[in-house]
Amino acid sequence: DTETTGLPHHEHARVIEVGAVLLDEDGCEQAHFETLVQPNVFNPRKAAKALSITGISAEEVFAAPPEREAYRNFRAWFDECGAPYVTAFNIAFDRKMLGKSGVYFDRWANCIMLRAKGLMGPAGALPRKGSSGDWKWPKLSEASAFFRIEEPSGRAHRALYDARVAARVACELARRGGVQ
Repeated sequence: DTETTGLPHHEHARVIEVGAVLLDEDGCEQAHFETLVQPNVFNPRKAAKALSITGISAEEVFAAPPEREAYRNFRAWFDECGAPYVTAFNIAFDRKMLGKSGVYFDRWANCIMLRAKGLMGPAGALPRKGSSGDWKWPKLSEASAFFRIEEPSGRAHRALYDARVAARVACELARRGGVQ
């Protein structure tokens, strides 16, 4: 999971926190990684809304490892774990935001959010959106509630917390035979 200072289409938006968990075949957490990131582009005024959502202060961002070091550490952890793939609750978002900083993975699995939508929509847990008639994308909190996920300690909208919740949703999807 990533926490950012805005949306991918915002010029100033960058990743300010990365959190990840490694699960074994039974869905048990084997290792985790988290780091704040000091992006090369950071304007506390433009990031104020995002900072208020995450609870991360501008001072914490300025004190964090620089982008290059943070991502080198993340990549080293990922490679050392030998994880066969990486996924996220909203892959499209996280891929774009990591890509803005030059971080790429070539082993992406299916999006957890879209897999959750495939079960939640037909179950009546999601409204239809717009003229397309497709189900709306669920928020992580909605998927967590739908799948009755026992939430970890910590705070929502922090990268490691959200990664742990997304991992539990993915495990529940696998248990239920959700769309892979």
